[in-house]
Amino acid sequence: KPAKFLEGILLGGGGPYFDGVSFHTYDVYWGALGQYKMPNWNTAWDTTGPTVIAKAGFVKSVLTAYGFSGKFLMNTETAILCRSCSNDAIYETTKAYYVAQAYAAALAQGLRANVWYSVLGWQNSGLLNSDLSSRPAYTAFQFARSELRDATFVREITEYDHVKGYEFNRGDRRIWLLWSLDGASHPINLPGVPLAIYHVDGMPVPPVGSLTVTLEPLYLEWSP
Repeated sequence: KPAKFLEGILLGGGGPYFDGVSFHTYDVYWGALGQYKMPNWNTAWDTTGPTVIAKAGFVKSVLTAYGFSGKFLMNTETAILCRSCSNDAIYETTKAYYVAQAYAAALAQGLRANVWYSVLGWQNSGLLNSDLSSRPAYTAFQFARSELRDATFVREITEYDHVKGYEFNRGDRRIWLLWSLDGASHPINLPGVPLAIYHVDGMPVPPVGSLTVTLEPLYLEWSP
C-alpha cells in the first residue's frame, strides 16, 4: 500500500465507513541474543522495543489528526524474522524473549488483536517445528497468554533506568513485565517482595525484593 494509504482514505471522506484498522509489524533479528531492529521505522531492541509500539502510535496519530481516534486497531501479522537462522539456538531464544515483549507492548497499546505469523512461520518465525514439536517461542507464547489473559494495561514502569516495563491488572494479580533495554544487567530494588517471579517459559524464580534485570523478560506477580 502507498505510505499514506490510511491518510488518503480519511482525506477522501472514508473515516465514518470503517470500524478499525489492521496493520502488520515485523522486526528483524540482528545477530545476537535479544537484538532486533526495523530500520524502516527507526526501531530497535535497545531504543524503542518492538516495532508494534511505533506503528500503533503512528496509526493512532493519523486517526486523531482527522478526528477518528475511536477506531480499534489490530496487528494481524507480527513476528521476528531471520532468513538464515534455521536451527539457531540464540535466535530461538531471542524469539521467545520477543514474544513476551511484543504481546505486552500490544496490550499496552490497546490493540484488539496481535496475531503471530505464523505457527509454522516464514523466515524462521515459526512457533512450532515442521513436526509440530514446540520451539521455545511457543512455550513463551503459552505462558504470555496465561499471564496476560483478561489483563488490562495500567502503566509503563519508568522508575528503573535502562529497564523497560509494563504493569497490568488481571483482577486476581497485578503483573509486571521487565527487561533490560540496553542489554546490560541492571540490579533493581523492588517496592516489596512479589508473590511470584517467572521466566518467559513459565519457570519460577525465587521471589526476592531485589533482582537483576537482563535481556530476558521477567514476569512479576503482585497482590491486586
